Amino acid sequence: MFTRQRRFLKRNSPSLPDGVTTVPVSNIRPIRSLTRRPNLAGVLVCFLLLASSGTTRAAPPGTTAGRIDFPTFGLSVASPAGWRRATDVTLGQVARWERGGGKQPVRASLVIEIEPGTRLTLAQRVAQLQRLFRGKVLDAHAMLDGMPAVRMKFPGSTSLPRHDVLVAKREAHMYLLELHAAMDAKTDDAWHTLLKGWKWIPFESPVGHLQLALQPVSLFDGLMTFQAPEVLRPFPLGSQTQAKLAVVDYRTDIMALDIDAQVLPNPGHLTLDQLKASYAAQVQQLLKLNTPVVWKERAGKTPFFLTDILVPNLTPPAGSPAMLYKPEMRYGLAPVNKDRLILFAFVVTVSSDEERKVYQATVDRMLDSIAVGSPRPAKPAGKTG
Repeated sequence: MFTRQRRFLKRNSPSLPDGVTTVPVSNIRPIRSLTRRPNLAGVLVCFLLLASSGTTRAAPPGTTAGRIDFPTFGLSVASPAGWRRATDVTLGQVARWERGGGKQPVRASLVIEIEPGTRLTLAQRVAQLQRLFRGKVLDAHAMLDGMPAVRMKFPGSTSLPRHDVLVAKREAHMYLLELHAAMDAKTDDAWHTLLKGWKWIPFESPVGHLQLALQPVSLFDGLMTFQAPEVLRPFPLGSQTQAKLAVVDYRTDIMALDIDAQVLPNPGHLTLDQLKASYAAQVQQLLKLNTPVVWKERAGKTPFFLTDILVPNLTPPAGSPAMLYKPEMRYGLAPVNKDRLILFAFVVTVSSDEERKVYQATVDRMLDSIAVGSPRPAKPAGKTG
């Protein structure tokens, strides 16, 4: 709830053409519909220094007990017994556990969040939370594995009126343990399990934790699916036509793998060749490439079109330091039907050739798993689960 993920991503990217749909997420370079201006449509994923979500060496979601290590978050915890570990964690969330769910309403949830590196002290962040979210301090001298922490209380929702938070700072990052619960929900055992089992561990690079999860990522109500590392986290955009996901190296607060996707209409029923030509021209212009962008058909679960790896030919602004982290981009175009298509981009931003090879190999596996088809039908009114 309190993570400031939209505020800390740094970017250095060219301006977009007029008419690009704005998305209120810091580094997203959204995709503009080709049908409004056929020769100016395109997608751009930034030339960037970024920061965001992280990675885990965790048991699969659904595990109800046992110790779980999240090495790229710098954290290890004891999972509360009898609580279900959620699969739909978003940017800034390390993990979430729930009581209830499925056909029953959620009675309580426990969320561990990590915030971007900050110069704020713990006391300054607590004061900020008090001011912005009407928080009250319950215990100003709490501890979390030997580190100072502050326990706070905030106004809750109608269904989950209890909202307690423990805030701690470790190195540059703020960590928050949040409890949302119904008034009569029994949560003390789970809360104390997390507190007593909380262990700070050294941060690790995501490069060693890019194994693909068994459960595929589903975008746009199932219109596009693909296998992805469990450490990947989606931005909470709340959009039915745009999606953004990322893996972040918390040692440097730099987004190492960044995925953007958008569903675009084609009311003019332009041909596939027209679409490819226009998007290729726009990508070449925005990245200032010296050679034309070429689309190649990629076989897989669903055939689609993909560019080679592209390196933008961009110059940092005057006075800025040399760019150590240079992005490599691949753009994809997947026709859905004559009325719609999906445009997407995979961006790898790391500093070493060794890491770059590992990330690009992971991207290749993800691309091999992409499937595009019909979205899931809407659930009948009154049905849940």
